[in-house]
Formats: sequence, C-alpha cells, structure tokens
Amino acid sequence: MLAFVFEKVDSSFDWEFRPLFLRFNTDLHAERADAFRELCALIGLDAVPLMASIGVVASPSA
Repeated sequence: MLAFVFEKVDSSFDWEFRPLFLRFNTDLHAERADAFRELCALIGLDAVPLMASIGVVASPSA
C-alpha cells in the first residue's frame, strides 16, 4: 500500500512487486530489514534514519 500511496505502483496490489511484498512475511529480521530497505529505495526514502529511529541496525545483511 505504501508503494501505491507514493505512486510507484499502478495499483495497491500490483503483482509486479508481489515478490518484494512477500519478503516482509518472514520471521527472519535480516530478510525483513532488507525488504524494508528495498521498499524505501523504491519510494525514495532513506531507510537509515527510519530504521535508526526504532533502534534497528540499518546496514544490509551479509
């Protein structure tokens, strides 16, 4: 939905980005953080300060 609000996808359930959105459905924190960084890049936001504001390490996983 966030990608739709920022007008980066054609609809709120754009199938082209489904693989990215599905990556949020994980118990693995690093994978979810990577997906969040990718979403932020897609919508033009800097993930580092957003993640830091909630105490999440913003560096990409290895």
